Amino acid sequence: MLVKEMMYGLREEFLYFRCASCGALQLADTHLDISKYYPNDYYSFKPATAKKYFLGRFLANWYLNRPRFPGLHVVSHLKGYTAWIDLLKGLKKDAAILDIGCGTGGLLRRISTWGFTNLTGVEPYINGDISYPGGVKIIKADVLQHQDEYDLIMLHHSFEHMNNPLEIMLHLAQMLRRGGKILIRTPVSDSFAFRKYGVSWYQLDAPRHIFLHTTKSVTILAKESGLVLQQIAYDSTENQILDSEKYARDITLWEKVNVSRSHKKSCKKWAKHLNGINDGDQACFVLHK
Repeated sequence: MLVKEMMYGLREEFLYFRCASCGALQLADTHLDISKYYPNDYYSFKPATAKKYFLGRFLANWYLNRPRFPGLHVVSHLKGYTAWIDLLKGLKKDAAILDIGCGTGGLLRRISTWGFTNLTGVEPYINGDISYPGGVKIIKADVLQHQDEYDLIMLHHSFEHMNNPLEIMLHLAQMLRRGGKILIRTPVSDSFAFRKYGVSWYQLDAPRHIFLHTTKSVTILAKESGLVLQQIAYDSTENQILDSEKYARDITLWEKVNVSRSHKKSCKKWAKHLNGINDGDQACFVLHK
């Protein structure tokens, strides 16, 4: 199938094919130089601000330090972090945490306000290494060039940008310490949104998303890497509908359109329902050795 670049409205077309075995989608041209599709104003390259995140810091510390906290309703102010924040529970504050494809390190800076002090990011598309107060360092490198050991390895919407997923997974397994966890948050193409919107599904994000995985493809990769898939939690949002509707109308991601409050509310409700029936368009995969 042919998919247009719609984030910046270039509308170049890219060929994707679907694996007959696992259902994952893959960009056909694996040798394409996609660096030009990550301009300096790419959203994850914006400067990581030194905001204090007072509410988020308070709520996160409150939740993380209470092992029997009855629910995550209050932590909803952390904007979507509730599906994976449990992985930080039980970790020592000096635990080694790696964020792969971290951009300029915004998430790590936020986690540092929660008391964690040993935070590393790897990002190939930044201009150079970055250091922040609070034990946060960002290294300009490809993940395969990085050698170290970690208690928690996170890939927040970066795995789909990599054209060698098995090699990456094997490398992650090597870097994982005994008892450690790997978190992969990624779009999944075995979802309602892809079935409904097809080439207009906004998470295709051609050509930056090289692989659009499925639960089956991630399970296969984990098994071949000596890892166990411990948990899957869906955390899709209303954007799977709102932005896919824009693409279907040939409207780019950043163009503003008028959407009624009732429609937004309906889309949020539908996204929550899809997550509840394991049919959302993005998921958190937790793996261990």
